[in-house]
Amino acid sequence: MQKYIDVNRMERRKRNDKLIEYLLIDPFNSYNSGVTQYILLSDKILKSKGTRSFVLAKDINETLEGFCCRIATFVKENTVLEIEAPETLATTRYLTHEKIHIRLHLSRQVGRYLQGFPIDYKSAYLEQNEINKAYRVSAPSQIALFLSKKIFNIKKCDIYPNPVEAIPNKISCFQGVASSNGKIYFIGRGDSLKGLMFLKIFKVFENNIICVGDSNLLKFLNKNNLNVKFINGKDRKYLSLLTSSDVVIIPSLFETWSMVAVESLTRSVKVVTWNHLGFCEFFYSPLLFKANFPNEDEFIDLVKKALCFKVSDKLVMDMNCNINNINKFFFKGVTENYFCFKNRYYDEVLIRNIKNISKKGRKNRFKSLTRKFFASPIQFWRDSFVVRFLKKIKNKK
Repeated sequence: MQKYIDVNRMERRKRNDKLIEYLLIDPFNSYNSGVTQYILLSDKILKSKGTRSFVLAKDINETLEGFCCRIATFVKENTVLEIEAPETLATTRYLTHEKIHIRLHLSRQVGRYLQGFPIDYKSAYLEQNEINKAYRVSAPSQIALFLSKKIFNIKKCDIYPNPVEAIPNKISCFQGVASSNGKIYFIGRGDSLKGLMFLKIFKVFENNIICVGDSNLLKFLNKNNLNVKFINGKDRKYLSLLTSSDVVIIPSLFETWSMVAVESLTRSVKVVTWNHLGFCEFFYSPLLFKANFPNEDEFIDLVKKALCFKVSDKLVMDMNCNINNINKFFFKGVTENYFCFKNRYYDEVLIRNIKNISKKGRKNRFKSLTRKFFASPIQFWRDSFVVRFLKKIKNKK
């Protein structure tokens, strides 16, 4: 198998101080972005293994076009052996490098397709071009590849997991914490993709759930008269809130990986989710409870079961072994053409269910707007005008 590190790399280092063995491109540069977290952790692990890696991230006020041009200039001015970039936004469009590695983090266009929204074919075309010219394509899960193929033509793809940061656990945290004290956390954006249309789950646990997220999540809670505790989660301080007696719910329509789920499991926090989410392909633990999508009643029953489940020291040690194996698969995947996953069967029934649930969510949104219109027509049109005006200003920037 071909490795990306040249045999003569030590000699190259002596001749060229600007040598970069592995360049990671981050078009989001947001602490709350799963892609950014993946890139930062990948860089950390690669450096720990002696690889000369470097992260090139988009500046806050930089345009996408400006960032793409800066990438091309940077690669021209440095000796770069391999470049990894996400398919979404096609940031490598101006590169002619022979070793561009495209990682499928799930394009926005795939998300639009699954939600029944119009696809931006210009963006999809640019992303397909980058996939075509890549010397290798990889994905963090089989579901990531399965969903991406609904939009893109992908002939060959390596599948290996994202890296996971091991969190040292203190044994004292797990000495018989009463399950009755456990809390339920929903952590995520106020976005339909995160499973907000599964309103029944939120209503059943209304008195025991804590929602951590953005202003859109708060709006969702207020609109549906959900009397739950809300915490602004933009700074990611939620991680310090979690204990082994708690449960994190991930009712997302789909996830190629899910940083929230992984960060919870690494802290020995119980997670309830759907069985088709990407990280489920690599985590094998009694701490992970998987419901059949989209069975809300089964999901609710598993949350109740998880609340009563007691975390032991052995489960903590087993989780650490699971994490070590995932990181071995990751590093082997980066350095070689590597295909690693337990065979799973995803079919059109799953796609149909995702689309139907998304459609149901849009209908509920339409009903809500209709009620608002008849209750207060003047306020309805005033709000609509303000939203359109703010969008125009944002687009001009």
